[in-house]
Amino acid sequence: MKKLKFLTLALITVLTCAGTASCSKDDGGVTPPGQSEIEKETGMRLTRVGNYRFNYDDKGRCIGMESISGYDDDDFSIDWDKGEFIATDSDDDMESAPVKFKTNSKGYITEFTQSWNYKEEDYSSKGSGKASLSYDKSGHLTKATYDSSESGTEEGEKFTFKGSSVYTLTWENGNLVNLTDEWEFLEDGEREKGTDSYEVTYDRTAENVYKQWTEGLLDQVLNFAFSKLGHVGMFGVGTANFPSHIEIDEEGYHTNYSVSVSTNSDDLISSERVGGWTYNYSYDDVDTRSAAFDNTLPVKARKILFPRHRKADK
Repeated sequence: MKKLKFLTLALITVLTCAGTASCSKDDGGVTPPGQSEIEKETGMRLTRVGNYRFNYDDKGRCIGMESISGYDDDDFSIDWDKGEFIATDSDDDMESAPVKFKTNSKGYITEFTQSWNYKEEDYSSKGSGKASLSYDKSGHLTKATYDSSESGTEEGEKFTFKGSSVYTLTWENGNLVNLTDEWEFLEDGEREKGTDSYEVTYDRTAENVYKQWTEGLLDQVLNFAFSKLGHVGMFGVGTANFPSHIEIDEEGYHTNYSVSVSTNSDDLISSERVGGWTYNYSYDDVDTRSAAFDNTLPVKARKILFPRHRKADK
């Protein structure tokens, strides 16, 4: 699929500021999310979703994410002092280039930037990317725009790439009901563009007490770079109810997923089934920070963040 190739090539982008939360004066630095309502009310902290584990420092800040199933393409650490995401299990210099990020005063991510200049014997790539995200007054993510450009050579042949993708999110009664992705890219002189759509329906009787993001929404609908950080409060407020169905239209291909969410006695998500994938959620007591993990859950393939011109073509 051409668009999937674009998303593996392009980093993230620039967004027109829509909504007041992300365009405020406090968007110039990095602020970790404050203590969540989950921690305040239950004394628990989310440590795992499916096969991905979230790590924290002694200040309660998420300092990275790692796979516990052997799939390490998404592993990264967070340096809050420098405002950087850093790939932790990569021997590719281009992929390992730090991604700078900014947040608003609530700890919601408002910007990513990255640049790279990668060379080896038969391949070179130089480029940059920027992404911006904005939120409404309720803390809902409402728009994200991704732009990137890249040029280089592969086995003696030159290549160029420019791409953009604008995501618009529509919320009703506290629920994300629609996301549209208007994308366009120019690769080696060939231009292509399109619009993809994602529709979400909800079980209105199933209240999402702590407005947690579900894996189905983050992985199947948003699927931004580092989207899993929505689980730890870095992509704004989640939905008022739990989703029950996701409809996806991408370049004429239609996919749909049924979604089922279970909660524990504290009203926290305990497990989620999205189509054929099951994700268990684990929590630690904030004081003891101990938990046991089940390593048997399947891992769903995810879109990679960094530019991969060679690998996308092969």
